[in-house]
Amino acid sequence: MPIYAIFDKKGLPTAFYDNEIHGENIPNEAIEITTEQWLEFINNQGRRKWDFEKNQVVEFNPDNLIPIDELKRRLKLQIKFFRKTKENQGIEVISQSNKVYEFDTSLIGRSNTQGVISAYQLGLLDPETQTIHWKFLDNSFIDLTYDQLKELASFMMDYVEKLFQAERQHYEAIDVLNDRDEIKNYNKDQFWPSNQYNSALLP
Repeated sequence: MPIYAIFDKKGLPTAFYDNEIHGENIPNEAIEITTEQWLEFINNQGRRKWDFEKNQVVEFNPDNLIPIDELKRRLKLQIKFFRKTKENQGIEVISQSNKVYEFDTSLIGRSNTQGVISAYQLGLLDPETQTIHWKFLDNSFIDLTYDQLKELASFMMDYVEKLFQAERQHYEAIDVLNDRDEIKNYNKDQFWPSNQYNSALLP
């Protein structure tokens, strides 16, 4: 049974026809194809096109229609998402007894930490006599001294700064890419810093 197809300028099918269903109402511009070719289009939708010179079905990668600059922009968005995810996952702080504390480095976590440090600096809390009851991401609690909190804050700021530095390195590496395969196979796991810190003050 002959099947007819209409293709756009790129060779992508826009409509199929056959005599049993459409009878005489088949457009003049429709091209006759075999059942096997029709099945190629049906089973690989968006991944096959018609070669007008060879009159046959050929493979088609829709990504090839996307400009290089757009692919790079999308890759940078993925990198930005990676950075935010790592930022929200926090850091692991290893104490003197090898206990691991998960410290919040998200924007809220950084704001909370700075708020408590400011309270000490403004004299609302006495750094010599008052501790702060602190909850970590793993739901453990500990009473932190001012010096311990400052140490944790320094780890937090160091980690977040390195995350942004890594993001910038990625952007610079992506900017020089000009090949679709290079963009497709780009290593998004490189450059990121370790999130582990060793504490000199936590027992």
